[in-house]
Amino acid sequence: MTKLPFKAIAVDMDGTFLNSKSDFNRVKFARILKKLKQNNIHFIVASGNELKRSRIF
Repeated sequence: MTKLPFKAIAVDMDGTFLNSKSDFNRVKFARILKKLKQNNIHFIVASGNELKRSRIF
């Protein structure tokens, strides 16, 4: 992976990251999260939902 010019990425879970069934591709997400961690990039979750509904793991 090329050196990225940022230190964090913020994602709105609702409507952006989740599908219409409020689910997502966990395998693909784990692969992306691993690459972010390897590059010391923080993953920030944004949501209007309460925390217990927003847990992804």
